[in-house]
Amino acid sequence: MASDNPVFVPGIVAGADLSSDQYKLMKADSTENRVILCTAAGSRVEYVLYGKPDTAGDPAQVVAFAPGRTVKVKVGSAGATIGWVGTDSSGLLITKTSDKDQVIGTIAATYSSGDIAEVNPMPCFLAV
Repeated sequence: MASDNPVFVPGIVAGADLSSDQYKLMKADSTENRVILCTAAGSRVEYVLYGKPDTAGDPAQVVAFAPGRTVKVKVGSAGATIGWVGTDSSGLLITKTSDKDQVIGTIAATYSSGDIAEVNPMPCFLAV
């Protein structure tokens, strides 16, 4: 299991049933202080869900996806290799290598599908 040093963000609630989305990448919902799953490969990642809220409005126990910290993130079906990473359309971590892929951080090890990876967040940029 990956180690981490997260910064929990108080006052954030689930925007939907997120009970099966622990350690997935989240973004802000259109409703203030709510989070939802990143559902596009180019989504702006803002949080990682550490809890398992099962109803919209439940406390969401999220950590900030911020540079200078390490966070745990669940790996997608293709796995993830050392280097640049980002989100897939299911809020899972994948390798980013294609031109214009949105990169959100790096990993220092290779992970298999379903693993919990240790991610070093960085400011988002596009791979070239």
